[in-house]
Amino acid sequence: MKYYQLFSFTILFGINLLSTNLVMAQEPLIVQSEPVNDNELPPDPGKKGLQTIEGIDSDNDGVRDDVEIAIAKRYPSNEKARSALRKFAKSLQRAFIAQNNNQQQLRSCLSEIVAASDHITFSTPNPREDILFIEMVMANTKERSEIYRDVNAAASGQFFGGELQE
Repeated sequence: MKYYQLFSFTILFGINLLSTNLVMAQEPLIVQSEPVNDNELPPDPGKKGLQTIEGIDSDNDGVRDDVEIAIAKRYPSNEKARSALRKFAKSLQRAFIAQNNNQQQLRSCLSEIVAASDHITFSTPNPREDILFIEMVMANTKERSEIYRDVNAAASGQFFGGELQE
């Protein structure tokens, strides 16, 4: 069996996030599926989507419409990758909202972010770049970048355990 030591080091808006995971290559990273049909995507929210931290999520799936559209454009023919990126975006969005409200909920969201980033490792051809892509799309306003910074600060020094795969 092959094991890979994966280091994910992301610098965004002056924030350093370092995580190390031991992962095992279990399956091919690229799985092709049907291309996204534009009718399946929500409408582009435009500037209205930039007015609040929450943005616009017209289909109520937990992923902002602008992020959902960006993911579909990045992987139009890879449902597995789209699903992994949506999961990561959804957990990050929940953390953005929890940051100002509930520290217990934020801790849960941070664990979800770690699990979602691990899922990306097995689901996309470029996990490091894909995580950075979602972080950049999610933190696309001054207010959102400040929340992103605060979420990272809340995660600093905490341990998020996982299972070692053999």
